[in-house]
Amino acid sequence: MKKFLFALMALSFASLNYAQLPYVESFETDGLGSRYTADADVYADANDYFHRTDGTGGMEANINNGYSGQEGSYFWSGEDHDASGVGGGGNPSLCITISNIDVSSNTGGNFEIGALFAANQISNAYDAGTADGISLSYSVNGGAYQTALLFSYYTPNGGLSEYLALDDNKDGTVSLAEGSSTILTRNLERYTTTFSAPGATTINIQICAYSNASSEEWAVDAIEISSVLPVELINFDALAIDDGIRLDWATASETNNDFFSIERSIDGRAFKEIAQVQGRGTSYTQGDYQFIDEAPPLSATLYYRLRQFDFDGQYHFSPITVIDQPLNRNELSIIPNPATEQVMLQLGERPQQALAVKIYDAYGTLVQQLQLDKSNIQYLDVSHLMAGNYVIHLSDGVQHWVQQLVMIKM
Repeated sequence: MKKFLFALMALSFASLNYAQLPYVESFETDGLGSRYTADADVYADANDYFHRTDGTGGMEANINNGYSGQEGSYFWSGEDHDASGVGGGGNPSLCITISNIDVSSNTGGNFEIGALFAANQISNAYDAGTADGISLSYSVNGGAYQTALLFSYYTPNGGLSEYLALDDNKDGTVSLAEGSSTILTRNLERYTTTFSAPGATTINIQICAYSNASSEEWAVDAIEISSVLPVELINFDALAIDDGIRLDWATASETNNDFFSIERSIDGRAFKEIAQVQGRGTSYTQGDYQFIDEAPPLSATLYYRLRQFDFDGQYHFSPITVIDQPLNRNELSIIPNPATEQVMLQLGERPQQALAVKIYDAYGTLVQQLQLDKSNIQYLDVSHLMAGNYVIHLSDGVQHWVQQLVMIKM
């Protein structure tokens, strides 16, 4: 399968340590050393094949007018790179390289990278069987470049119309499914992607374009790299129900999300894990999650949070959600309490069905479950339980009873 390859000729921006994230290059100034030539509008000479432009015509006579959507006044554009106007001896590939962007502030290691892209969709100048297109790549800590975004030759009707479109699988050709809604036009539009790079301190960005004929045009603006949280949380809510406390949360997107640790506290300071829920790895669609805390401690106020773990072990906390729980949802008496060996369970009303009994320790771990008949007075052997605090949960399938049990040992 044909691959998208670029030659190594490049225009390198000054190797400076740029300001920490988010980093944006909008081409609005020419004050960073060797980034631009003395003219500041033209690369190599006034033939205008590869340059910083304001899109109004003027010196950019070889670039079609009509580009729009840029941020600010200037953007970078080019066409027909193997012409002598860019100082090339038949080399159709040119690159912009921005070096040593300081990303050390992103301790989570998750990034979003993107830019505004456009191309001439009117002239049908792009050619099948060539590498016509644009790429955005990144390099972490001086390592090898990885392709983040690629725009390749696309023809939806057998060559009658020729465009550049987003190449999702980065193989150098764009299928009908890939290109139908991602054609580059002369309106600059933002394309982004995310990646994970734990331990990154510097990142280089490179925009490369291959153009070997007149009217094979492209434009780019507002190159940006920013930090992203691995999980974009939409909501995190707690609701008291008969079964306990129901936790609901939703994510808009997830990046390298291994799992959620659900943590609970009675004072909002000391949290303990009560369960884990598997994440979805990397996903850009909404994810809905639910967990029921069946054995909440009998505290007037409870605090919950999510500790989200990446695959590399790094974690991030959600905001804390607080709930005031009704302690006397149903009447259940435990006699004696504290207890040593046996207790009597007395219900305020007769259960409709046989009782399901669950006993949880102070950490919310299920330590015993059994079935009892549907009498409202039950006797339960608890001699096997160690000293400590427990929560007894009874249910007949319709009603629910919860009460705390304290075990002591003589």
